[in-house]
Amino acid sequence: MITMPAPPKRLKEVVDDTVDHHAFQLQSRPALAEVDTRSRGSFGYLTAIVEEEGEDVRIPLCRIEYLGDDNAWASPCT
Repeated sequence: MITMPAPPKRLKEVVDDTVDHHAFQLQSRPALAEVDTRSRGSFGYLTAIVEEEGEDVRIPLCRIEYLGDDNAWASPCT
């Protein structure tokens, strides 16, 4: 089994900023408070945080996998 390397911190920050930018652009989704990104090894997990009745609700969106290159990612959600 081949293990992919974890993305560098700089790249994690770029991904987080890019996801936040796209989430902000969704003005038609006022309930969307933010999209949280977290990393574990070569994987990144995206979770929507929406507001329902004054409470934050977390909705898992997808998992992305870093393939060793800044522009190479795998995503089963695309």
